[in-house]
Amino acid sequence: MEKYKSLESGCADLKRLPLEERAEAVLTFLFENLLVKYSKGIYRLDETLQSGLYNCITSAIVYLALAKSVGLEVRGVETTIHAYCNVYIDGKCVMVECTNPYGYNPGVKKETSRTQNSRTYTIVTKKHYSGSHEDSDLAFATLTGKNLVSDFNENDQYEKASPVAVSRYLFLRAANDREESTARDDLDTICTNYSITENRKLNHLAAAEYMEKVAAKFGWSDSLRKTFSNGIYNQVNTFLNQSRFDEAQALFLQKKADMLPSVAKNCEANIFRAREIDYHNKLATLFNNGDWEGALKVAEEGVRELPSSKTLQNDLRRLKK
Repeated sequence: MEKYKSLESGCADLKRLPLEERAEAVLTFLFENLLVKYSKGIYRLDETLQSGLYNCITSAIVYLALAKSVGLEVRGVETTIHAYCNVYIDGKCVMVECTNPYGYNPGVKKETSRTQNSRTYTIVTKKHYSGSHEDSDLAFATLTGKNLVSDFNENDQYEKASPVAVSRYLFLRAANDREESTARDDLDTICTNYSITENRKLNHLAAAEYMEKVAAKFGWSDSLRKTFSNGIYNQVNTFLNQSRFDEAQALFLQKKADMLPSVAKNCEANIFRAREIDYHNKLATLFNNGDWEGALKVAEEGVRELPSSKTLQNDLRRLKK
């Protein structure tokens, strides 16, 4: 913070300039006193303040703060691949590309040097980014965290991404509904991807229980519930394939209330069918081995447990003839 305070103090005199000159002068000041080299892999604002290394997010955040400190109306802009600022001067919106010292009002020719016999100019290309929208200051300040979460996600480092995503979501609960919702979606994406990875490792129950923990703290969302339901469904089927019917039934009954109704219905049908097949195969084996009484006993037990099973009802009817 000491570095930032010195920057803020150093640009205080810019308040004397007319608004448009002031807005451009802040960017010039930033490159003369802080920003040294572009580096994509910068995820913390203090890294930029300490080293001068910057990317589009950190340079835009510092510009936003300094521009506000000298009385400018400025807003951070987020796109799917970039971040920059808009300055409002007399009702006119001016783009500020904060990764370039000549990025104020891109598309306009700027003088870069002058000698007695010549002048040099440059033009920073003005780009139009899809999905661009202005953020609140709160949301814009968290873009470094969002960027870090995104990189962790792309590298399947969900355990590292989760605490950052959680912190960002909690921070943005004080922001507007859209920004809070977006932060929640980002959190759900990380948690869901982690759970899906665990499911692929056949850790179905662990995947589902992880979803439960997230939901217990932040509430159920559609994506959390879907992934949770799939985890329970997979674990129930694993138990059924191992003939662990009681465990499958107990797990299903314990988790059913939080499952998607459609998945719960399929899960229940699988349990029913597996139990039905198990009873049928047992009584058929006994009957084929000449144990008619044993087969009848199993059929009666099956009908008591699964009274709607037409297969077992037919088995019992044939055995009683």
